[in-house]
Amino acid sequence: MPAKICLVDLPYNHVEGRFAKKAVYTEPPLGVTYLAAYLRQKFDRRDLDVALLDAAVLQMDLDAVLDYIVSENPQILGLSTVTLTAVFARKLIEGIKARRPELRAVVGGHHPSAVPEDLLPTADAVVIGEGEATLAELVEAYLGGSDWSQVPGIAYSRDGQNFRTAPRGYIQDLDTLPFPARDLLPMHKYFHQYPYRTRTKYYATMVTSRGCPYNCAFCGVKNLWSRKVRYRGVESCLAEIDELYNRYQVSCIALYDDLFTVDRKRVMEFCHGLIERNYDLKWGCFARCNTIDRELLQTMKKAGCMELQIGVESGDEDVLKRINKDLKIETVRQAFRLTKEAGLNSKAFFMIGNPGETPQTIQRTIELAKELEPTYAMFSVLIPFPGIPTFDEYKAKGFIKTFDWSRYNWYSDPVFETDTLTAAEMVALRRQAEVQFYLRPGRVLKHLYDGIRAGKLKTLQRNFFAWLSIVLPHAPARTRIER
Repeated sequence: MPAKICLVDLPYNHVEGRFAKKAVYTEPPLGVTYLAAYLRQKFDRRDLDVALLDAAVLQMDLDAVLDYIVSENPQILGLSTVTLTAVFARKLIEGIKARRPELRAVVGGHHPSAVPEDLLPTADAVVIGEGEATLAELVEAYLGGSDWSQVPGIAYSRDGQNFRTAPRGYIQDLDTLPFPARDLLPMHKYFHQYPYRTRTKYYATMVTSRGCPYNCAFCGVKNLWSRKVRYRGVESCLAEIDELYNRYQVSCIALYDDLFTVDRKRVMEFCHGLIERNYDLKWGCFARCNTIDRELLQTMKKAGCMELQIGVESGDEDVLKRINKDLKIETVRQAFRLTKEAGLNSKAFFMIGNPGETPQTIQRTIELAKELEPTYAMFSVLIPFPGIPTFDEYKAKGFIKTFDWSRYNWYSDPVFETDTLTAAEMVALRRQAEVQFYLRPGRVLKHLYDGIRAGKLKTLQRNFFAWLSIVLPHAPARTRIER
């Protein structure tokens, strides 16, 4: 019998409040599917059996995930976790080890890469940074009966002390990675949140690069991928799209590169490849205001791009400087003008509670959002995730009021207060931003018309319930802020 590893993508709540269960969003996970594919590539199936569970899309609770793992009976458990799911990960490992003490538990992802010791000694090993090669070596060590402490790129505990092994270098040629093991996912269960008409209902996520060259103070990407961007070859990316389109009948793809538009020449080559294929395919991506121009946007539109997701963050230039955003407001205005001229939709992200912010600077953010008129605007309170500069700054100043990671959700109550903003003020300003931006007659009618035209009334309803969960007061959080 082969040894077995079970990889789990953990469940979480996107929004809270009375309508949260009606506003569930699910994305096909990439981390665990890349890991599964890499393990399949490295090991003969007679030596290793790979199982995968997306507990998020199945909306499973802790007991259900525990029962699944017991039924699979793996020797190794691999968990992909972000800060929001770190508490769940700890409870899950404790629960499964109570039933199966011999099982070896490995955790990886953004949160463990930022604070590896946080899940020790609960986990047997914590993967720091990129996970494919490290997990494969951990499995190889297990199969060979050797010590995990010799594997680079991990943290572990022994005799009450925590240790880190030598850092692991990054995979330089991303084209050596196999495509994600989507055959292990319930692909029929994923839906996109865009109210756009598509050829089929099937949806996928994908990345064409890893890393971001910028150094925004609120972002933890560099903890996982570093600031040096590594690119997949365009032909490899197009081949994956061929597979998604032809094998999985996907008609909508979210490109989850940290910044897709950073290399203009490469984006143009990618778009021309899609244009030649003439697929009935829509896609969206993350962009930055200083990385787009008229010709690029027109080509992206011709290639099937439907939406740009752009981080604006603040309408105050002093705040932008404080968070290392390094953008002028006029550059932001120009980017949104060009996006509209190209016929592309846009989703703009704004944050409340950045260093140096006051009610006045946040009001400037609200006014800028209304001026830019993106298709959608997302207003969230900053989360000072561990491992980012803002976390260190706020922790040193005593601003952070809880370290219960399960409260580190974009739409939970704020986990901090500053010397210029209380938690109640931030919630009120977020609510004000949502109401002022969306509850304008023209905008309400536009969203209703777009949803009906696209035949996406269920999507429109789900988005509305998510919006209500954000705007309406909800029950007090389990962990309240204490001054």
